[in-house]
Amino acid sequence: MNAVADPTRVARVVLSVQGLRALLYGFGAVLLGSVLAAQHLSAVAAGAIFTATLIGMAAGSVLIGRFGDAIGGRRLYMGLFVVLGAAGTVFALTTSLPLLIVAALTGTVSTDANESGPITTVEQAMLSTTPAIGRARIFGRYNAVA
Repeated sequence: MNAVADPTRVARVVLSVQGLRALLYGFGAVLLGSVLAAQHLSAVAAGAIFTATLIGMAAGSVLIGRFGDAIGGRRLYMGLFVVLGAAGTVFALTTSLPLLIVAALTGTVSTDANESGPITTVEQAMLSTTPAIGRARIFGRYNAVA
């Protein structure tokens, strides 16, 4: 990803966002199956949504690895959160299986207590701008916060 002027500020922002994301993804992982069942979706439909989620996270990570530098880290990071908001809105407002699958394919929804898809890919690339002497400590904190 593109180098950023102040790696310390970037690290603070990424660690803060990662902490909030970990908290919310944890709640989401617990609630997602229950919500889908409450919406009277079958086990097969829920499985299709979970499969689309995993495919989306993998594909999103690959695409970001391939095209992320051309887009730019900060712009990509903000864009992924807009996509996350849109996907969350779809999950909140509809029971349409095709729409839920499309939202899951964005790669921003996670079935785990922590997302390990495209947002994590961008965050780790942004943290790599930390000077080498402090990089292990920053990644250690990143993983501890997650």
